[in-house]
Amino acid sequence: MAASVTRVDPRASALVAQATAILRAHGATEVYVYGSVVSGMWDPAASDLDFAVRGIPPERYFQAAAEVVRCLGREIDVTDLDSRTRFSLMLERRGKLARVG
Repeated sequence: MAASVTRVDPRASALVAQATAILRAHGATEVYVYGSVVSGMWDPAASDLDFAVRGIPPERYFQAAAEVVRCLGREIDVTDLDSRTRFSLMLERRGKLARVG
């Protein structure tokens, strides 16, 4: 999978680091961000954060996502790249993922 060379919006870097630490604590072996936070369209007041992960055991996935929401106090999306769904495969093919952890 080719990661995008686009950087994380600096206004979101602390939030991304906090979420990455939580996702890693739940077993994530790889953490990526995508969407507005890497496209230059992120709005600190309104945008959610989009994450894609590998390695979180299925039984911990929802707990991990809920903990990130609780700690960040904002909406997030967490895509499980291990699930090999149409959406996760599309994310990998597009190469718009920026690895953060």
